[in-house]
Amino acid sequence: MASKLLDVEVDQVKSSINALFSFLKKKRKNELFDVPVKILMSFTFKSIPKIKNKVINLNVPHGLGFENQYICLFVPDLNKRVRDSDPTVFHYKELLAEKKITCVSEVITLKTLHLEYRPVEAKRKLCNKFDLFLADRSIFGPLPRILGRDFFRRKRIPIKVDLKSDKLKEEINSAVNDSFLVITGRGSCCMAHIANSSMKQTEVSDNIIAAVNSLCQSIPGGAENIRNIYLKTEDSPSLPVYLAASGNADIEDHEQALAQAEPEPEEITWKLRSDAYVDDNKEIILCNNDKKRKLLWGNEDFSNTPFKKHIKKKKKGNATVNTSKRKTLKKKKAREIWKEIKKNKQNKKNVT
Repeated sequence: MASKLLDVEVDQVKSSINALFSFLKKKRKNELFDVPVKILMSFTFKSIPKIKNKVINLNVPHGLGFENQYICLFVPDLNKRVRDSDPTVFHYKELLAEKKITCVSEVITLKTLHLEYRPVEAKRKLCNKFDLFLADRSIFGPLPRILGRDFFRRKRIPIKVDLKSDKLKEEINSAVNDSFLVITGRGSCCMAHIANSSMKQTEVSDNIIAAVNSLCQSIPGGAENIRNIYLKTEDSPSLPVYLAASGNADIEDHEQALAQAEPEPEEITWKLRSDAYVDDNKEIILCNNDKKRKLLWGNEDFSNTPFKKHIKKKKKGNATVNTSKRKTLKKKKAREIWKEIKKNKQNKKNVT
């Protein structure tokens, strides 16, 4: 990881924040209620980081704590053999009340996720129901498979907490109030909730600078891998905070700098009508009835090779037995035995 920090101009950050606040003031002039709005910061990388679904803590100095925020906590089951999850939910709610943690809205066990949220529609409703998801570190591993792709497509990855920690309240408060960035590894852009419109402009500026410094220390390539940074809300234009100089990325991560894209495999549109394999020299060898021949690209055309059914042969000592003949013999014997059984049954009936 690179330790170099990004040279962000404080004046540019303040001017972008001032322009954003003036835009929000004009737009919300006639609104009845002054509801805080999320202030988002988008990052664009020069080279896509080779990490998938990684959650990076941006360590902002001023918390993001929204009032009336719905938070869900995923917990492990106390007894996996018992189907009822109410005792587990009651246990963890008592633990939260004992630690004076009031921000968690609902507790869901791992078994409840398996039983009640198995359909895709139920998982989608769960994803839309809450603003933030927390999960105990002991069950964090199987969660991606259980929650499904909708959670990770919308970047609603749960934040890891330790419910056995002695400082549980501080850990949950930091998870709720800190800013997190999810890097999926699928594109060059990502976005993070960095501040709220109810905060002061100086607090927003401090959060932006701290988030940029944390990101530079966490991503492959560091500061040299960041192309631009913009500030926006969900319905506002993007305002520039940082723009890198034009040119190729000078990334310190050797794997990204030296990696070359592998050529895409060519599609064979004609039929070989035979078994084939690749030898040590990376040449395609065709197999037709114990005859092997090399596939010569461009010099020979095997599109009209006659089709012959390949019959597997099994060796029994020195003799070779045709497997298809063996199957027919077994069927004949089975028919003869079945006829004899029927005759014996009829003879017994006639005797009685």
